[in-house]
Amino acid sequence: MHSTTRRFRTSAFAVFALALAMPATGLAADEGDWGFRQSFRGYVYGGTGTPPLTATAGATCDPNPDTVRGGCDPKLAATTDVFGWTATDATYTLPSGAGTIDLQGNVTFSRPDHFFTISIIDPIVTVDTDGNAIVNVHMTVVSDFPGVPDHDARVDFGEFELTGPVEVTATTVTWHLGNGAVTNAAATALGGGFLPAGAALDPMRIVLLLDVPSSGTPISSTSLQLKDDPAKPAKRGVALGVSKEPLVVPADINPTVDGATVRVVSSTFDHSYPLAASNWKAVLKKGTVVGYKYADSKLVLGPISVVQVGVGKLKITGKGAGLGHALAAEPQNVSVVLSSGDVSLCAGVGAGSKTAYKLGKSFKGSKNAAPASCPALPSN
Repeated sequence: MHSTTRRFRTSAFAVFALALAMPATGLAADEGDWGFRQSFRGYVYGGTGTPPLTATAGATCDPNPDTVRGGCDPKLAATTDVFGWTATDATYTLPSGAGTIDLQGNVTFSRPDHFFTISIIDPIVTVDTDGNAIVNVHMTVVSDFPGVPDHDARVDFGEFELTGPVEVTATTVTWHLGNGAVTNAAATALGGGFLPAGAALDPMRIVLLLDVPSSGTPISSTSLQLKDDPAKPAKRGVALGVSKEPLVVPADINPTVDGATVRVVSSTFDHSYPLAASNWKAVLKKGTVVGYKYADSKLVLGPISVVQVGVGKLKITGKGAGLGHALAAEPQNVSVVLSSGDVSLCAGVGAGSKTAYKLGKSFKGSKNAAPASCPALPSN
């Protein structure tokens, strides 16, 4: 898929506020899944803490079956679905997933009989283009343990690597980080008495909602066409043509900075294709920007080969097996959405369109009036 940059802020997660006060019941979108360290949870749980493990301030957990001790279920046999961390901010590029993801929450490990309380607060995950990741945390240590001083500062705690490509669907982006290792800096901050450098950390998984605008400006189109061939997926195609339409561009968008997304959606399929900012160029006329053009003729980054957008016109062309639509039945409510930054334009085939359909082969709508509204972003 294409490389693009996605950003969101805490305000985008207001709908999840109630969930912050509830136990986790499995990983949700806009959340990180990290159990910290399986053996360390067992070690802490074997002490006298009441409760031994707690998750607060944006971190969640399942309740401890031992209601007398309380706190979190330590899930001693698990390395996943132990603690959830709420995502509050992210900037990243696709398809590499490189960027920074801020997670919110406070997980505290308490073992009074061994004279310490450790809190892991608000992890920040930074992934580079090679799939290497650093997890930085605010760590507090309150210790009466010999040789282990108190600590209250941020530290690069763990080193991780992606176990495979970042997973992108129409609605989510998922990172899978394999087992991590404690850094030298973290081991030093812990005084060497708890976790040595290189000690294994549980894997981490992060799922974020894909930041694609859910509404936008409906526009008319001259033609919207889909092609398919079940026996030869490489023959799939999508083409949208718009002319003589007073689009709100180019003043309101700049895909050379924000990148863009093409979404092809109907009643039976819904697929989004990110378009890298690096593949966009401004179209100039007498030194003035009059539009933008995206080009990937060899389909190196995904199935969209050409996008041209300017005042009064829009053209989108894609082809190949990377397109996800199928035409085993005539699709209904077909729309193509172009989104960049906070701007979204959509064109669709409606009741007044002239349509043609060939089973499993092609669908075309022409003389398409502007739809009443753009498709909403589907819920998980």
